[in-house]
Amino acid sequence: MIYHAFPRHQYIALFLLLLLSIGMAVFWINKGRAHHFPDAPNGQFGCLSYTPRSDGIHLTEADTRKQIAIDMQQLSARTHCVRTYSVMGGLDEVPAVARKLGMHVLLGIWIGRNDEVNELELKHGIDVANENRDVIDAVIVGNEVLLRREQSAPILATMMQRVHNETQLPVTYADVWDFWLKNPSLADSASFITIHILPYWDDIPIAIDHAMNHVDDIYKKIQNAFPGKAIYVGETGWPSAGRQREGALPSLINEARFTREFIAFANAHSLPNNFIEAYDQPWKKALEGTVGGYWGLYDADGHEKFPLTGPVIEDVKWWRGLLGGGVVAALLTLFVWIKQVRTVPLLATYALAGFCLGAVIPIQWHYWMISNRDWQEWLCAVTWGATSDAVFICALIPVSTEGIVIKRLVFAAESILLFGVAYINLGLVFDARYRDFPSMFLLLPTITLLIAKINFSARDNLLISLSSIYKLMFACWMLISIIAIVYIEHFSNFNAIWWCICCALLAWAVLPYRSRMVQPLQTKSDV
Repeated sequence: MIYHAFPRHQYIALFLLLLLSIGMAVFWINKGRAHHFPDAPNGQFGCLSYTPRSDGIHLTEADTRKQIAIDMQQLSARTHCVRTYSVMGGLDEVPAVARKLGMHVLLGIWIGRNDEVNELELKHGIDVANENRDVIDAVIVGNEVLLRREQSAPILATMMQRVHNETQLPVTYADVWDFWLKNPSLADSASFITIHILPYWDDIPIAIDHAMNHVDDIYKKIQNAFPGKAIYVGETGWPSAGRQREGALPSLINEARFTREFIAFANAHSLPNNFIEAYDQPWKKALEGTVGGYWGLYDADGHEKFPLTGPVIEDVKWWRGLLGGGVVAALLTLFVWIKQVRTVPLLATYALAGFCLGAVIPIQWHYWMISNRDWQEWLCAVTWGATSDAVFICALIPVSTEGIVIKRLVFAAESILLFGVAYINLGLVFDARYRDFPSMFLLLPTITLLIAKINFSARDNLLISLSSIYKLMFACWMLISIIAIVYIEHFSNFNAIWWCICCALLAWAVLPYRSRMVQPLQTKSDV
């Protein structure tokens, strides 16, 4: 005779899994939907922020110089200008390559906390500028130094004056727009003002629908604050992946939309600008979380991420989610058929469960690919992801009367899952800026544990007692953290709200409960 863990909830399970399957299908179909935006007028950018692409691999100075020639040949089709951020590590090669391609350079000198390193940058930057005066339009002395609180405004002013005196080239300093308002005296030492307008990163994040109006408003605000001074937009753009900030959602579609709209806006208003950035930079994930690595027009392998004309699709391989769902559904249905569980409702339940699992695995894999930075993160992510999927599938498969092994495995997996969720919420409450909401790792086990509790036999009474305290503590922490996350992220962040809903349902599902007897499942052999 075959037993099942939740026969009384069979039809509830079937209904919930049907809804979830429909949701997963809609999710993937929407990924393949074509979005139509106005075409970019000429597909050209005023300037592009440039760092050699490396796919996260540290390049030697010699490799950097070789990569610069390859990259800039590709970028010359999209712009006549690149902005650099340093002259060290082989980046002093950029002006020479630009000359060969008929391009110009906004030469960046990196200024940080270390005065000795700053001096090396300044000396070498001045030399490079003097050697390549014909292709260098201006020298940018420092990037977001005030934002990082690494130097003071008077020191930066002195550095700009020094570079200008020794090169006779236009000089400027680049920072987020509001730091110019806080340090207006810097304008006296700058040939022009270079501001960063990044709607996603603003203190009050701006949703994509209002992003272009925000750019326009900020530009006019700086013009009014510094009359008679030329204003240059040194950075603007939109990320294609990463955490949502209030209503500002990173996505390929939103990046394409912002890019096209900004090109049209800049051309219509003759707005001097530099777009961030040429290539995705996965190494930035270590500094800025997932979102830091995905601001490029091209990915880290040099492939264009979206067209500047015609329709845009979020994921051209959207069909793999449906295919994965179909394959796993067939395998799981075959498995329970072999086990002679052949009632229509249960076969449908396992087929739908298999579809949900197969459809969510590509989402989980994509999340791992864009977010993990090293082998430790890969190990933790795969362990937690496998655990969440194991809780889902092990709680659904039919087990024998002596199925204590499965029950123990689910108990262990559930414990790991709860610990992982509690740990993630700890970061989302106390260090949220660069952390994502991995809801797709929580959705399936939450649904499963809502459908039914995994029952333990009498020999597991001690485990139940111990787990009750653990789960009660987990539920209390979920309540506290959910309130904090909603307060931090606001209701406009639907990713945060969805995560909180999953956490709340999971906490409710695992609260201590009274053990129930496992009921027999009728099989073909009983009929």
